[in-house]
Amino acid sequence: MLQRNCRRNGNDVTCVTATACFTARAKSPGLGNSTLDLHYNILLDEEKFAPRGLFDEGEQRQRHDVIHILIDGQKCHKFQFHVIDTADYIRPIGFRLGFRLEERPSGPVLDDSCLTTVRSWIPFFKDCGEDDECLTDLRLQAQLDISGSRQEDKIYHCCQSSPFVV
Repeated sequence: MLQRNCRRNGNDVTCVTATACFTARAKSPGLGNSTLDLHYNILLDEEKFAPRGLFDEGEQRQRHDVIHILIDGQKCHKFQFHVIDTADYIRPIGFRLGFRLEERPSGPVLDDSCLTTVRSWIPFFKDCGEDDECLTDLRLQAQLDISGSRQEDKIYHCCQSSPFVV
């Protein structure tokens, strides 16, 4: 996911499309052509204070919406977003999708065993060889060189009993 394949706000960024599909099935008979109103909330990179990605629509990390779905039907929605920061490419970008039914006095209701939050991750591409073990070839060498004159020592008193000399 490190390839910058589009432009947003004048910047080269990586654009991605995620698809979420919802399927509704009724356990009670007679709900054949009924429509459900499903509220959903999708959040990008929830574990990061500053998100690395934003949805194209609204330039935010979070989206809320309601979809209408027929019972025994399926509805898919595409979410287009772009990655704005790839400085941390070790951890994948996370998605959290939460949903709930519109509450109506006559029902229907979600089964208690139904998950209402789904998490998924999109990993960054990392080329770590055939063994998938990433080892860096980075070496760091440092040298401290302070130039100046030491014509006279400077004496500092931090404590009454023990001065130190620089």
